[in-house]
Amino acid sequence: MKKIIKRLLLLSVSILISAIFAELFLRYSPRLLFFSSANNITEPFLKIDDPVLQFVLKPNIRNNLFITNSQGFVGSKEYQKEIRDDSKRILTLGDSLTQGGEKLISFPRYLEEILNKESYQNIKWEVINAGVSGYNHLQVARYFERLLKDDWQCNYVIYGICPNDILANVKIIDDTGSLVKSVKIEDYSKKTRLKDFELVKLLVKISDILFSRLNKPALMYKKREYYSYCKAVSGKYYDEEAAGDFEKSLDKIIKVAHSNNVKPIFVLFPQALDYEDEFIDITEYRRNRIKNYIFNKNVLFIDTHNIFTRDNIYKLFCPSDPAHPNAAGHKMVAQYIFNQIDITKY
Repeated sequence: MKKIIKRLLLLSVSILISAIFAELFLRYSPRLLFFSSANNITEPFLKIDDPVLQFVLKPNIRNNLFITNSQGFVGSKEYQKEIRDDSKRILTLGDSLTQGGEKLISFPRYLEEILNKESYQNIKWEVINAGVSGYNHLQVARYFERLLKDDWQCNYVIYGICPNDILANVKIIDDTGSLVKSVKIEDYSKKTRLKDFELVKLLVKISDILFSRLNKPALMYKKREYYSYCKAVSGKYYDEEAAGDFEKSLDKIIKVAHSNNVKPIFVLFPQALDYEDEFIDITEYRRNRIKNYIFNKNVLFIDTHNIFTRDNIYKLFCPSDPAHPNAAGHKMVAQYIFNQIDITKY
């Protein structure tokens, strides 16, 4: 019996030491860094504090997974505030769905490629990715207003709407320092969580490959937690006060855009679980609530639910993270946005 216990202890210690060495190797080996994150980039070390927006992307990030320029926009390209005479510019705003994931996977990047490939009047298109993971509608509206006040020019603004944007889940301070909204906020501290370990991320990557081929959600994904925000005590799927706040932010974006001769475009993203039977009612209520409100404002609204189906959703989203499209999903969204915009008229 003692020999069995001794062998088990030795085996446990050996496994632990091997795991530690594997973790260190994965964490610090440049060639294997492509394993070190899920598609969505939300790590707190990518952000810095902001007195009005709570946080913004840190400028000049340079690593194998994520890049920002000196202005805090996604990507390495530097921009001037003014639009060149031979160019047109789209400013994209939103949360992680707009910011995109590792290796600069995002619909703004692919949209710029498509626009420049298809452009027929020798127009150079710029698509600035000003998405910030974790932003809600209050932050998006205020960030847009700040950029225009800082003399950033654009011809169009795209707000990539995530279904959970309707919640005001963060503290917002106005320009005078007065509290506008204070509710439960996400903890961006550097607490060590299981999903932060590189070995776990590697297993998630492997599961993504497997489950995407099966077109199924990963087993570790918790549906109940993800859709808990859709359950309102009133029996509806949204709290009316939160929905009203969301609509006020849309109004603000439209007003600021029109006052600066900018054309607003609202793009609604799905979530992979929207296509499962138990969430269809929630999905339809949410889509109709947002769609009907925007339609009444006579601005361009693009619902990307139309391009995803049950047969392809988990092939175009990350099975371990069904809130976020993979590269193929972002490319499809970019192409759909391009198809919906008549760049010769709109």
